Amino acid sequence: MNKKRIDQLFATKQYKNALEQLSQLPSTAWGEATKLRCYRAMGKLKTAAKLSNDLHTQINAEKLLFKASRSELNHLRRYIALVFSEYGQAEDACNILSQLIEQKPQVAALHREHAYALTSLGKLDEAEQELRQALLLQPSNANAHAQLARLCCRTGRIQAGIDGYTRAATLEPNNPEYISRLIYWSNFAASTTQQSNFQLARLWASKAYPNIANNQSTRPIQQNRRIKLGFVSADFCAHPESFFIKPLLSGLDKKKFEIFLFSNSSKKDGVTKQLKQLSDAWVDISRKDTQWFVKSIQNSEIDILVDLNGHASGNRLDVFALAPAPMQVSWLGYPSSTGLKSVGYRITDRSADPVGLSENGYCESLIRLPNGHLCFEPLESAPDVSPSPRPAGIRFGCFSDLSKITSSTLDWWAEVMHAAPQSTIRLKRQQFSDQHTRERIIDDFQQRGISSSRISMDPSLPTIEEHLDAYNKIDIALDTSPFNGMTTTMEALWMGVPVMSLSTPTYAGRIGKSILEQAGLNTFHSEKTSLLAERCGFFAAHLQELDVIKKSLRQQVQRSLLVDSDRFGRDFGQALSFHWQTLCDEQRKRANK
Repeated sequence: MNKKRIDQLFATKQYKNALEQLSQLPSTAWGEATKLRCYRAMGKLKTAAKLSNDLHTQINAEKLLFKASRSELNHLRRYIALVFSEYGQAEDACNILSQLIEQKPQVAALHREHAYALTSLGKLDEAEQELRQALLLQPSNANAHAQLARLCCRTGRIQAGIDGYTRAATLEPNNPEYISRLIYWSNFAASTTQQSNFQLARLWASKAYPNIANNQSTRPIQQNRRIKLGFVSADFCAHPESFFIKPLLSGLDKKKFEIFLFSNSSKKDGVTKQLKQLSDAWVDISRKDTQWFVKSIQNSEIDILVDLNGHASGNRLDVFALAPAPMQVSWLGYPSSTGLKSVGYRITDRSADPVGLSENGYCESLIRLPNGHLCFEPLESAPDVSPSPRPAGIRFGCFSDLSKITSSTLDWWAEVMHAAPQSTIRLKRQQFSDQHTRERIIDDFQQRGISSSRISMDPSLPTIEEHLDAYNKIDIALDTSPFNGMTTTMEALWMGVPVMSLSTPTYAGRIGKSILEQAGLNTFHSEKTSLLAERCGFFAAHLQELDVIKKSLRQQVQRSLLVDSDRFGRDFGQALSFHWQTLCDEQRKRANK
């Protein structure tokens, strides 16, 4: 068995066969690197990490069990670094890659891989420098353009990110992944409409699945039993999405639905355990290929399959494209159309997707729930609402991810702060640990006439309880635009902090409106920045009236449908049951013809 044959086995995804053949050969640097490649491809990161650590220790002690040239050794160290980057040992990865770059600074791929490790460490400034160096060395590398685009998007420079993804898609027109990333991040751009995003999603579908983009299931429908309801997500863990998934699973009628959770992540924690307990079956699909997952859905006879990721990271649209379930639905984790006609429905409401204004922005049929399409479960250990003493002036704040703090967001925030001249704003997110990021935000505010003395930026706090307690230091939360907050909005309301939200003509720009209307805060959202600035100016001059709202807000939310999991479960279940019955009736009619 030679190297060429083993490489062929790897290329055809016959990883077990490749590993078996490697086990029969003497250990070499190439062989160990190939083992790491196989383990990574199979999703066995723990095994890959153990081997990487063993090899790393041997290399450092100069006690390798085989002979290797310098180039062979560097090849192996490079794969060790890749495993370390993926397995939470990014600092070790950075050390290895820094040494490799010193030896061969002209290799663009090393700079790209170093940037990935630096990003994992949160060192975004250094990661950007490495990516720009990689592009100087290899200007036409699509991967480097895409990596830099993602970094720009994560730090709120959405247009630069979109330009980067567009460049990557142009360089590799047959790689639909870049279009998918472009679709996702276009939701953050002020220039995007629901229709333009939909057209981009359809373009992606035509390239990614040219022969199956319009697939529909042909599986016979099983009736007269509990509906088998499957949810697919990469976020069944301590993730913001879980605060909305858990109340739905709690509220669904278990007599009517048998619940399957398909997890596309190897991450497991306490939240994972809670979600498992609310389901009838748990299936780990992380690192499982398309056909395996399709077969699992078919063997389980899933009736309704719900996608919770859309074009977000960790999605399994590859499976939804093949229509393994008779009824497929999109909900929660993504604000636009999947672009797949095989996904027949999307769960929403009349505020987020107004009747007559939204239909032509989706290939999915819209199911509008009557009492809002979101339900939140507040953290049981959330601190009390206990506003800290107000030093001077009204205190605005936003704890949303930096990716949502776009130029259009800063425009309306500045207008609000000009309407309240003594106001300050507090921002909190891990990205603010970067000096360059802080300087950019300060400069952006100063260009809009807001001095640095009115701005504070803090990195994330160690625990979620401390994060929530930080809301006690702000008076009004300012929403982001054009992509409104969801979890951050609910957190703020629960902590007694009303949210001012700017609505725009997309679902992403109407999430705030949907939540605030359910909370009974109809005057806290508007499509006009001038109106929001006027309202904030009023509260700045009438702080006592604001304090009255803050004092009773948690109780107001407690009485609302926003946290009523039983009601939400009934609404959700009834909507799915109605459309499922319609589908059953249609199939029965066709069979009787």
